[in-house]
Amino acid sequence: MTTKEKVTEAIASTLVIDDELYPRTSVNSTHVVAMVAALEAGHTFPPIVIEKDTLIIVDGVHRRAAHLRAHGEDAVVTVQIMDFSGDRGALFEAALRFNSSHGQNFSSYDKARAVARGEALGMTREQIAGALNMTRDRLESFHRQRVANGKPV
Repeated sequence: MTTKEKVTEAIASTLVIDDELYPRTSVNSTHVVAMVAALEAGHTFPPIVIEKDTLIIVDGVHRRAAHLRAHGEDAVVTVQIMDFSGDRGALFEAALRFNSSHGQNFSSYDKARAVARGEALGMTREQIAGALNMTRDRLESFHRQRVANGKPV
């Protein structure tokens, strides 16, 4: 079970990107450049969501990159701290939920990887579908079409 905790500030460069738990294939540099322009124009982004004990980013990798590019290694960012009590599956599920509800859409490859990673972390297909804002039937259909020999295509 996760709990939301306080909103506070952190140094962006101290926040951790865990590739196993990051739900996207990569950071989109074009998106980061657009976010830097928004920061320069005075826009404020929502807090970056991080895991309490590890500082792993649950949501906000692109925001972190934009702040670092705009303000350097000492950039101070607002963070929302969540406690996953060491449950990496719950952290990954939260990352999927956050990222599927706003920002850039997941690519087909991202979705296929989400199924494989979610299952490896103990998530059910029902949980994965819900986190991706898909029905279980739609996820199953998608997965059959996109995965050959156990690997995303």
